[in-house]
Amino acid sequence: MTSAFELSDAQQKTLAEKLSAKLALDVTLTVNVDSALIGGVIIKAGDLVIDDSVRGKLSKLADAMNS
Repeated sequence: MTSAFELSDAQQKTLAEKLSAKLALDVTLTVNVDSALIGGVIIKAGDLVIDDSVRGKLSKLADAMNS
């Protein structure tokens, strides 16, 4: 996963537990920090991509406004 900011151990543990429950798999996080996301996270698990970053939301908003 890529996060806009460093995550505490407790935050990483909570996120891994929630992802494990959602995906019905054991999850081990590899965390990278990218301040260009502005806020939020991007999670990649196999073919699944969850973009909950501010940059991603702004990009979707811009696309919608241009349509």
